[in-house]
Amino acid sequence: MTAERDKALAAAAEPIYRRYQTDLEELLRRATEADDFAMILRIKKELKSISTKAEMVGAWNFINHTDGVKAVVEFNPDNTFLWNGKKVGTWEVNEKQVVITHHNRGGHQDYYNLPVRDGKLDGTNTPNQKISITRKTE
Repeated sequence: MTAERDKALAAAAEPIYRRYQTDLEELLRRATEADDFAMILRIKKELKSISTKAEMVGAWNFINHTDGVKAVVEFNPDNTFLWNGKKVGTWEVNEKQVVITHHNRGGHQDYYNLPVRDGKLDGTNTPNQKISITRKTE
């Protein structure tokens, strides 16, 4: 049931993201014409962020290389994060990383370094353990 809901949410959000991206691209064109370099940088940063966010949505295979823990994790369009189908936290994209905050583990966080390469992200967590996620293919 959760997978169906997530697919429906992603499908509903897609036109909103597409419109937002189109609007940002128009603003970028105007800022470029006006030589507004500060605005150009802010718009490009936001365009990169929404592109990365769209790329993250969906299911991934998680592995902790330090202790061997494995799971299927999901990134939802509403920035909720699921661990083996259970909502356990939230996620966000900043300039250099995807950061997951686990609400069920006292603020424990995972940090994945961008960009996504060949469907994979590597990173570390709060106790500095090596972790990675790989896009789940069905």
